[in-house]
Amino acid sequence: MSTRNELDALNEDFASACATRDVGALTRFFAPDCVALSPDSPTRHGGAEIAAGLASGPDGRTARFTAGQILEDRDLVVDIGTWEISTGGAGRYVVVYRRQPDGSLALAVDVILRTETIDAPP
Repeated sequence: MSTRNELDALNEDFASACATRDVGALTRFFAPDCVALSPDSPTRHGGAEIAAGLASGPDGRTARFTAGQILEDRDLVVDIGTWEISTGGAGRYVVVYRRQPDGSLALAVDVILRTETIDAPP
C-alpha cells in the first residue's frame, strides 16, 4: 500500500472516530508523546488529552481530512493537507506521523490551521 493510500484510509478512520466522538478510538491514532496545536484551544499533550478535546465538539458534526503534500524520511511521514467540518470551518493542517514498530502510523505532532480559503496543494 502506498503512503498516500495509507493516509487516505487513516484520515477516513479518524473522521469516523471524530463523528462518533469515541475517545477510545481517537486515542489510538496518537503516539503516547504526541502534541496537538490548534488556534482554538491550548496545546494538548498525549493521546487521551487530545482525544478528549476532539470528542467535546458539538453533536452531528462531521469532518473530512484530505492528504496533500506528503514528505517521508525513515520513520517519519509529514502530511500537509486540508480539513473541512460540516458545521462550518475549513483550513489546513500539518501532521507528523511516526511509524510504529508494527508498521502503523501514529500522530506525533498535529498542527491545525484555520483559513478562509484553501489553496490547492502544489
